[in-house]
Amino acid sequence: MSDALRRNSGTQRLLPNEYSRQLQAICGGHALWAPRRVENGGGSLGDAGYISQGSFYKEFNVYEDPPSSTTPLARPTVGVYMNEQFNMPIMQSSQESRVELRLKGSSDVVPLPLAVAPLSVEPSVVLQREKLAFLVPPMPARRDSLNRERRDEFCDWLSVNRHKIREDTILVTQAVRSSGWVGGVVTGKRTEVTGDVTADVAGVARMSVGASTALETVQMARIQGPDDWTPGAGANYTLIINFTMARSRMERLMHRLKVQISDLGRSDSPTPAKAAGPSAAPNRQSKAGGDVQTGSQLENLPVDALSLFDEPLSMAPESATRLSDWDNAPAHSASTSDDENDLTLLKVILDEVLDDNDDVDVAIADSSIITEFYEHQHAFRSGSHESSPTYLMDPVVTKRTIVSGSSTGPRIETIAFVESIQLKADSKQLTTD
Repeated sequence: MSDALRRNSGTQRLLPNEYSRQLQAICGGHALWAPRRVENGGGSLGDAGYISQGSFYKEFNVYEDPPSSTTPLARPTVGVYMNEQFNMPIMQSSQESRVELRLKGSSDVVPLPLAVAPLSVEPSVVLQREKLAFLVPPMPARRDSLNRERRDEFCDWLSVNRHKIREDTILVTQAVRSSGWVGGVVTGKRTEVTGDVTADVAGVARMSVGASTALETVQMARIQGPDDWTPGAGANYTLIINFTMARSRMERLMHRLKVQISDLGRSDSPTPAKAAGPSAAPNRQSKAGGDVQTGSQLENLPVDALSLFDEPLSMAPESATRLSDWDNAPAHSASTSDDENDLTLLKVILDEVLDDNDDVDVAIADSSIITEFYEHQHAFRSGSHESSPTYLMDPVVTKRTIVSGSSTGPRIETIAFVESIQLKADSKQLTTD
């Protein structure tokens, strides 16, 4: 199998976004494609930083060492939950598909929770859908989190101090840690056939579907690490995070401008959009050293846009346009500048709030609203609007006017705090039907 990924830096940049997008609902947070050690700034409660190429990079901690120009935030003694058991031995975006781990060189299936070295196993996939992402955290796995009141403190802190820190800085409000990881993204292509098909794909996956269609090909990009894992290793790597983020109208406008310029460049040339490859380092700051080299196999993953939901909800036309940054990752997740951060669903939601509210200067939210949205999604679909094919994502916001400091002095700003996301049927379509 040709290794197209190693020759296409643009495709490399898409993998972290694809992985985190597919796992968002089941993981309850943003899954990191390239986990880093907590002690090296890989993500813990109160860390402020950014996500780039699938890794979180810490710049400071709001409790311990915030910039001197910012308002200090006292470390809380209540509303903080540390070192809780994380009891999800496997997470996968499609429950119809099956993922098994086998010891390398044998057909033995490794039991879960995983208690052997991540690099000693090979994923075996029975793919029943055209796309799949999965994550298996070996033991031990732990979760640290803040309650709603503590998360709201981060939102308030950002509203006052965001002018004094880098744009798009996020504040970690939940971290899932493990001693290692096995994960990946898998895609298949459906084709018409005349009979039942069951086939093995050299060490990657088995496909078994009905008489009318089959998955003709399967490609996998997988991640495994660290290479120095030991049975007694602690939960030292951050695999999943939730975070608070602020998005200003100026940032939104600048992003649109970059996308338009990038689109113009692509229309003039068949050359793929320039993006930072796996060996390129983000320009925002030097990375902390000491991370363990990990094992990774990247195989021929196509640059196809995969939808946000496992069973996509159709959005209203105007919402679908605003959410295209998320649903059409190949067009917009390739970096338009070397320091562009990874795409997150929270950023897309905040941009939509700005687009819908002309009076708002800044939108702020914690990504836990996405987890809560997914938790309520199934209940909504099984309710009275089940037959309606079109739904609207409806962010619920609270607006507040504050005086904030900036490089030009104090200014009055209207802040929109996103409290939750509702899912409602399209009333126009219901009326028409």
